[in-house]
Amino acid sequence: MIQSVLDVNSDLTPCLPADQSAADPSSPDPASPSSLARLSVSASFSGLSTEERFVLFAIQQSSDGLDESDLWFLANLKVAPTKKALAALQNLKLVERRSDEGVARYYTATLSSVPLFPGWRSWFADFCTEEPPQCEGDTLGTTFGTVQAVILLALLSGSRDAKLITRFTLLPRLFVDYVLEMIRLVEKWCSVGLHDLERVLNDTRDNHDEIRDCLHSIMERLWSIWWSAERDVEINRLRAGHQIGGHVDNWVDDCEYIRNIMCFDPGCPR
Repeated sequence: MIQSVLDVNSDLTPCLPADQSAADPSSPDPASPSSLARLSVSASFSGLSTEERFVLFAIQQSSDGLDESDLWFLANLKVAPTKKALAALQNLKLVERRSDEGVARYYTATLSSVPLFPGWRSWFADFCTEEPPQCEGDTLGTTFGTVQAVILLALLSGSRDAKLITRFTLLPRLFVDYVLEMIRLVEKWCSVGLHDLERVLNDTRDNHDEIRDCLHSIMERLWSIWWSAERDVEINRLRAGHQIGGHVDNWVDDCEYIRNIMCFDPGCPR
């Protein structure tokens, strides 16, 4: 049982999200191989209209916020489409409107940096028991499910701190580092999918179907952008057969490719 392994009373103090700026491709990446460090793409715009994409992109490029006249110019839109796009983006909780010396300015909305609700530790443990991240006999499927669990925990806890998430899940530290950095580079912690998942966790978290749909949508986009044979090898090697809660894959994968890249050494560095 996951519940008995995870310490639901542990002190997982929430930390502020990691820097959401684009990674410098020339800088070394201490948490993951250089191939991931070179990956820097825009946040997810799936499901948005063209006007909404233009407005959101313009806002995301500014750390000081933009007023409506700035947006008309930068997004090259007329007043009415700009107002309509802003209203839609606010409803989706992708942008925030703040008053600055009497002038309304728009900023990229951020995900919560504090736990979403009391008892989230127990909720996560119960969710992993009812919706196991591991797929018996399927190494790649288990890695896929474990990545989803790390994303879910990061949103639940409000923390992007790999050390704390590692302590809570008992996964290898380098694997957690890799997943968090992958999300930062691909989704920038501000995509439509991540905000949808946070909304569902806040409003209808007992509906596991909705949570699964949100996670699946995030993972489909993530894999379509991020996946390569090289990164597939890297992420499976970093997981090293470890599962949520400290368990280890107890099967020999039928796939020779997987057997060649996996290391099941219990002493794997964390």
